[in-house]
Amino acid sequence: MKWETKDIQTWPPEKHVVGAVIPESGNATKYKTGGWRSERPVRDEEKCKQCLFCYFYCPDSSVIVEDGRAVGVRYREDGEDRELRADEVVLAAGALDSPAILLRSGIDRPGVGQGLQDHPSLPVALHLRDGQAVGPDALAVSACLQGTHSDTNDLQLLALDAVDVTMPSLGLLMGAVMRVHSRGSLRLASADPTVHPIVELNMLADERDMAALHAAATLTERVATSTAMAAIAEVAPFDLSDGALRAGVGDYVHAVGTCRMGSAADEAAVVDTRARVIGYDGLLVCDASVMPAVPRANTHLPVVMVAERVAAFFDRLG
Repeated sequence: MKWETKDIQTWPPEKHVVGAVIPESGNATKYKTGGWRSERPVRDEEKCKQCLFCYFYCPDSSVIVEDGRAVGVRYREDGEDRELRADEVVLAAGALDSPAILLRSGIDRPGVGQGLQDHPSLPVALHLRDGQAVGPDALAVSACLQGTHSDTNDLQLLALDAVDVTMPSLGLLMGAVMRVHSRGSLRLASADPTVHPIVELNMLADERDMAALHAAATLTERVATSTAMAAIAEVAPFDLSDGALRAGVGDYVHAVGTCRMGSAADEAAVVDTRARVIGYDGLLVCDASVMPAVPRANTHLPVVMVAERVAAFFDRLG
């Protein structure tokens, strides 16, 4: 089969990397671990143009599976349906799009789309006083405070002095629950790949999460009503009643768990300990969806380590 090459014309690329296709052979072998990673950091622009093997953003794509093996991807670009064939396919579309792609591709593991978790959060708006608003050329600042409710560091308070460039006086305090028990799910809304999947976060279904959100909201209130905060911002009215918390709770953009890692004997598991989709050859998932539970921390660094681990597997293949 022929490897199709796409070079980046601008650096950095304008499109996000959400999928990866490993070429069957050829001069991209040195960089086949994915994206811009190689045995050492690559800084040369011309070399990076050669090592990026897939840079499209196509959440409506699907995996080509033949006789239980992933052999490439189908996607739509510039109004045309295209196929890209390869020995290995690595999905890195995130905890919402990776399971949707698997479901659209006919991957029949029962756990696909199940076990969804995120950190419940509650925002409180701040109107920054004169002299405190962030200018268009200023550096936005955030601060993170950890707290304890029932487990160590199971609460977090995020303070932001810049939220929207069109509203420079808008700041934000956001209390979040970091130790989560509730789980949601994701399913396809339609066979049409352009239709977004149905996501049910199911936050606060477990009463332990509701109690923790109360604690996070109380921590937020203490900071919001402090003398120090009053000196720099006016706090928008907020309500800490059960009804208000349930109505106002949102995600923390830390979705995980929809393609969770586990043993082949576990029907709820989607990938094994090497991130390979159970029951299929040549197909891996490399993003936050493989985490069995949302960590008691922001998810960026854990995702980086998942990617490093998967990349290391390919490094060992030479």
